[in-house]
Amino acid sequence: MVSAQSNLLEAQNSLAGLEESLTMLKRQINLMIGRNMGSPLEITNIMAPPIAIEPAPPYTVALIDHFIDNNYELKTLERTKAEYKDTDLTELGSDERKSLDQDIKATDMQITAKKESIENNLKSLLAKINSDGKAYQVARDKYVNEKKLFEFTKLKYERGMISQLEFMQAELALNSAELQWMQAGYAYHNDWQKYNALQEGITLTAYDAM
Repeated sequence: MVSAQSNLLEAQNSLAGLEESLTMLKRQINLMIGRNMGSPLEITNIMAPPIAIEPAPPYTVALIDHFIDNNYELKTLERTKAEYKDTDLTELGSDERKSLDQDIKATDMQITAKKESIENNLKSLLAKINSDGKAYQVARDKYVNEKKLFEFTKLKYERGMISQLEFMQAELALNSAELQWMQAGYAYHNDWQKYNALQEGITLTAYDAM
């Protein structure tokens, strides 16, 4: 009897913790999509067939060039280099010319490093979009299955066929699956948000930290 009560209490505590995590995640998603933080988050058509996950674009030279051409930091470095080269050398002394030459070489190194960084980050991001897309699909399918199982378990509980503990364990599994699904969707959405921002040449520190 004591063991049963202990298991029930543990299930109640776990369920409360998951519900709190779900609430916090829903608030984050509301903020991300521009809604009031306290608004109820409605997920519609959950029992509909899984939606197709959009694959990341192929990693091509054309795509790399597009990201490089639009990168704001790289444009700033290119402008700095151009300004250095436009300097009137006739007004500079020998030491000043050497210093200018060093500045140009340093900027060239920064430009090269930035281009390499853009290429590597793009490649990693495309791979992450695809892997997170698959994880999102798996998590969604799991939630749909857990939802069906929970409805069946709920029916058995209402008919007195199973204990409260078994019912709560099913509810716990459902909430856990929902949390994993929403976390996966949150990550996948952030991948595309970052891709779209970087495509326009914007580097967002907030996305880099995610």
